[in-house]
Amino acid sequence: MLLGEEVLLLVTDDTTGRAPALSQHLDVVIGGSLFAELTLRERITLTPHELGWRARDRVQVL
Repeated sequence: MLLGEEVLLLVTDDTTGRAPALSQHLDVVIGGSLFAELTLRERITLTPHELGWRARDRVQVL
């Protein structure tokens, strides 16, 4: 199961099926968890800090 799916299941209320606690920030939380999932599966990576200011901190799709 993906991290985004697990986060969605954790914040969803079992009786109502809604996410009351994080409803205003839920899209950011799920987006961050999907970004973390892609990083853990080594599908994307960040460029090293040592490459200089032009190439630094960019996302590379592998």
